Amino acid sequence: MLVHVLASNDIILFDIDAPSDCSPAFLAVTNCLVARLRAQTISFDTRNVPDWLIISDVISTGPTGVHGPHVMQAFSEILSDRILLAGFTNANSELIGEFVGLFAPLLTGMPSLYEEMESAMAELMDNVFAHSESPEGGFLVGRHYAHLNMLRFAVCDLGISIPRHLRRMEPAYVYQSDEFVLAEAFVLGVSGNKVTHFGSGLPTVSDMTMRLGGRMNVYSGSAMYQVQSGTAGPLRVEKRFPGTLISIEWPTKRGK
Repeated sequence: MLVHVLASNDIILFDIDAPSDCSPAFLAVTNCLVARLRAQTISFDTRNVPDWLIISDVISTGPTGVHGPHVMQAFSEILSDRILLAGFTNANSELIGEFVGLFAPLLTGMPSLYEEMESAMAELMDNVFAHSESPEGGFLVGRHYAHLNMLRFAVCDLGISIPRHLRRMEPAYVYQSDEFVLAEAFVLGVSGNKVTHFGSGLPTVSDMTMRLGGRMNVYSGSAMYQVQSGTAGPLRVEKRFPGTLISIEWPTKRGK
C-alpha cells in the first residue's frame, strides 16, 4: 500500500502488510518510486517496511568515479524462495552473473540456456541505461516461487517510456498510438543500436518466453504488450505508466 498522508507536513508513507507476498513487479516499482522521491528530496516514510525490501542507496563507486552500477541484497535467509533485489545503471556483468547463477539452474528445456539468459538480461538492462533517460537507473527483482514451480522477475524504470523513446527515433511514429508503437519495439532491429546490436532486448526475451512456455507483460506509457500461450500482442490501458515495467514468469523444474 502507498499512502499520501495529509498532515501539517505532507509525507508519503510506504506501508506493506505482507512483504513475503510482494510480487517482483511490485517491489521493482516501489524501489523506483523511493529512488525518485529520494532524488527529488520529497519526504517519505518506510518505517513499516522491512529493511530488505527497500534499497537504501547506490553506495559503491565505479571506475569512472560516478555512482556504481548496483546494490544487491540476497534474501535466501529471510524467505525459503530464492530472491534477488538490485538497482542498476547499466548492463552490469556482475549483476547479470548473479541473476543467471541464481535462477538459470531452475530452468529447463532450452539449449545454451545460460548464454541466452545472460544475453537477455544484458539487453533488458541496457535498454534502461541507453533509452529510458531515467536518472535513477532501473531496478531488477527476481523470485523463485518453489511451490508454484515458477520464476517471476521484473525490470522497471521511471524513464520516458518506450513509445516516447521510439517517437524520438522515428518521426513516423509521432501520430501512432502507444500500443502500435510499443508493438514495434518487439520487431527485431526497430529499436536496437545498429553498431552494438544492443536494444533488441524485448524481441529476445519475448522469444525466450515463448520457447519456455512462460508469460511476459510490458507496461509502458498507455499500452501493454502481452506474450503468453504462443500468442503476443498489444492493448491499450486506462492508467498511463510513466516509464516501463517488464514483468516475466518462466516455469521451473518441479521440486526445485
